[in-house]
Amino acid sequence: MSCSTWTDAHKNIGLLATNQDSWVMGYLTAYNTWTLKGAGDVADKLDGKRLMDSITQSCAAHPISTIADAANNLIVQLEIRRRNANGVPVPHR
Repeated sequence: MSCSTWTDAHKNIGLLATNQDSWVMGYLTAYNTWTLKGAGDVADKLDGKRLMDSITQSCAAHPISTIADAANNLIVQLEIRRRNANGVPVPHR
């Protein structure tokens, strides 16, 4: 689904926006389960509103991207934050 669809749906929070939010939260849960092996939470104490606001900002900046792209970018940013908080070096790209 495109970021422009996200942006339109989140102008007036309705069923589609709620479904999209649930998908993103499930995506983050899958990352925690399969990548972190359940030993951590990539979002570490951030509430759902902040997470969805990050997706909204990403989608506004990149309307032709997909929601999955925005979720992946969010995970990258959260992973950098998590590693910095834990003193784990972050590889430079």
